[in-house]
Amino acid sequence: MNIEVLFCRNAGESASCTVIFFIIYYCTMTGVIWFAILAYTWHLTFRTFNSKRDVIEGRKGYFHLVAWSLPLVLTIVCLAVTQVTASRIILVDYCL
Repeated sequence: MNIEVLFCRNAGESASCTVIFFIIYYCTMTGVIWFAILAYTWHLTFRTFNSKRDVIEGRKGYFHLVAWSLPLVLTIVCLAVTQVTASRIILVDYCL
């Protein structure tokens, strides 16, 4: 199997390219957003150290909504505007 068949040069060239891009980009963006949420919850925890602890519990649903839906929207936008290209050096699809 030719390796260039798996990795696209433009969006829509192959289904495997789209799947690989979706998995890599979505998981990376989700990890970055979860790390930002983790830093924010640490900030809230230390700011409210001697007061009520319900601040984070009340926002848990919003954290999940943002962390899972924002990367999905960004991934769909990248695929819709066909800005996906493959790097020949590392053989990974990225949104430019």
